[in-house]
Amino acid sequence: MLSHFLIIILAIITVYQDFRHREISLVLIPVYFLCFALNQIQLTGLRFFLINFSVNSGIILLLLLFTSGYFWMKERKFKIIDQYLGLGDVLLFFALAAAFSPVNFIVFLLAGFIFSIAVYLIKTIIIKRLNNTIPLAGCISILLIVVMLIPNLNRFEDLKLITTILT
Repeated sequence: MLSHFLIIILAIITVYQDFRHREISLVLIPVYFLCFALNQIQLTGLRFFLINFSVNSGIILLLLLFTSGYFWMKERKFKIIDQYLGLGDVLLFFALAAAFSPVNFIVFLLAGFIFSIAVYLIKTIIIKRLNNTIPLAGCISILLIVVMLIPNLNRFEDLKLITTILT
């Protein structure tokens, strides 16, 4: 499918930009969103797309609220974007909200966060130089490439991603 190919190309560009420059081009975000949205609308219909996107966006907002609350309690700083999370990371999360059903979105985000921490730890051990930044969008994009390459994966059917990974 053409949208799958385009998403993989976008993800490769995101990986390169985030690992190389620690930022991603914001032009990629609307293209991601359009590819994901059109793909989901085509497969599930507009009604399910709107429901899935709304629930997933709510999940992101809750994560941002809890993260902001944590840093406010810890350091009395409420602004986390561009200080702890990049704007590109957050906008990529919202584009990805159009790519999955809510359960699969939670699984994908959790796997992405764990993968990002693992990449950071490995990089810190190998390079032996502490760099406090994690290329979150790049790591999430690597995982996205893997998910897009899994044949016959229905990202919109809850628990399908989990059963595919476990089998």
